[in-house]
Amino acid sequence: MTDIRETGAESLAQAPKFLNHARATAILEELGIDALVGAEDENLCYLSSHVPDSVLCHFYDWWAAAILPRRTDAPPCLATSEYDAAYLVTHRTWMPEIRLYGAEWSSASGLIRKISEGEGVDTELRGALRALRARTEPRRTPSLVAAIAAWVREYLPAGNRRLAFDDLRLGQAVNEALDGTCTIVDARWVFRRIRLVKTAPELAVLRRAASINERALMAAAGAVAPGRPWCASTTMASTVGRSSAMQAFVSSTGSVNSSSATFDGMMASLTGK
Repeated sequence: MTDIRETGAESLAQAPKFLNHARATAILEELGIDALVGAEDENLCYLSSHVPDSVLCHFYDWWAAAILPRRTDAPPCLATSEYDAAYLVTHRTWMPEIRLYGAEWSSASGLIRKISEGEGVDTELRGALRALRARTEPRRTPSLVAAIAAWVREYLPAGNRRLAFDDLRLGQAVNEALDGTCTIVDARWVFRRIRLVKTAPELAVLRRAASINERALMAAAGAVAPGRPWCASTTMASTVGRSSAMQAFVSSTGSVNSSSATFDGMMASLTGK
């Protein structure tokens, strides 16, 4: 088992755990599901807290997957591309096992190999990357499908394994790699049932998102004025929603009019008027 907590990255950031683990395990037991696999953005994040740019930008249709087993003697696992190695040691998933996949000739593989060989200036991050590579290399696979299939072979008893995937195409590909020995079921409603009961980290994120939305809407309202186009309000909402500096300004003033004045200043700086 490759435990990310043993990679020398203890001083780096630990990502929050959103998963309601006890509820998830109970529902998997009720439904007779051996493992739950999340590959869609929201489910991958919910299970593993893994949300790098590579996932959000959808470099590939199948980039990463989180595996949650029903059995307690099988480790939850995050399978992802080696391109995410730096993210893994700076935003550590709670999942104890990591499986990396990729081609030997890829730029990411070459860079990690050079770091592991000691090239360049040593840093805390490089030390964590070397340790991660050393622990994941024995289980390295060429693809995400191969990584998931290898986990299933290692931890789930042979026979008719029942696996729930939120991406049924991915489930079919994994089942083919396992010679059709699995029953693949749709995980969409499984995830919805699990997530009906929120965890504290989920609620914290929802409150933060609601606060940002509120500020953006107030800023948009403040940007409304006679003769001003609608795009002015949407631009202001987008700017406030994305800019931490603007969020802090609106929060501190609590004034819609201040937001409008700020928009006027922004427009003047852009147009010279």
